Amino acid sequence: MALPCFSFYTGYGMRARLGKYFEILSQGIYGGNIKELQKVNESSGKVILVEPDITLKPKKYFKEIKSVSPGECLKLTDEQISKCMALQLKSFDKFPNIDFEIFRHGVRKLVKRYNKINLLELVNEISNTIQFMISLPFSVIYKIYLGKCEKYTSRYNGLKWDNMTRLNSSGLNNFLLYPAKTFEEFEINPSNFIFSKFRFSENVTMNFHKVSSFPILIVREKDHLSEIKNLESIMQGKDKGKNSI
Repeated sequence: MALPCFSFYTGYGMRARLGKYFEILSQGIYGGNIKELQKVNESSGKVILVEPDITLKPKKYFKEIKSVSPGECLKLTDEQISKCMALQLKSFDKFPNIDFEIFRHGVRKLVKRYNKINLLELVNEISNTIQFMISLPFSVIYKIYLGKCEKYTSRYNGLKWDNMTRLNSSGLNNFLLYPAKTFEEFEINPSNFIFSKFRFSENVTMNFHKVSSFPILIVREKDHLSEIKNLESIMQGKDKGKNSI
């Protein structure tokens, strides 16, 4: 299967280039549309604009795409999580499915090399070095974001970057290698989820470069509505905490 060819607009930084690559790769896996704007109307009259990386409209599925280089952490910013929560709880009569597709690639120091590497070299390097993909539902991502397992997570609150929770490299690796155990370390009951392991097809090309096969872990909720109700109760508890101050 040949995925769509793509190019970059002038001024694309390396993060945007990586994002484009993995959006197209994810679209090849799941289908859907890239960067389709969603409007969330709050009871206060405020409108929140959310632009998921992938939208599968008929089934109300949304996907956020993340890529991580070797040894680096997965970054979950407050802004991204807040927008996903609004999309999850307030956007439709029936709660949509939101998944995070997390790719670990094997190319180091790409951001520092963004003005020294051309499109063909970039696609070739990434296509040859994708190490794995993990697909997690937003209910799990939010528990990671809460930072309940301190040996794997840390918080950044400052002025230099966006406020965020960071999942370190060991934690990300263990979600792939020991998913049930790692769920328990984050106070998530693994019996509420289905864990499926696959390998990416060996017959896929991107911009005429073959994409090497890599392991995939897909985690899905057994009862989506129950997990959403759990999210709602967490958010209601946060609101009560704010009101009591």
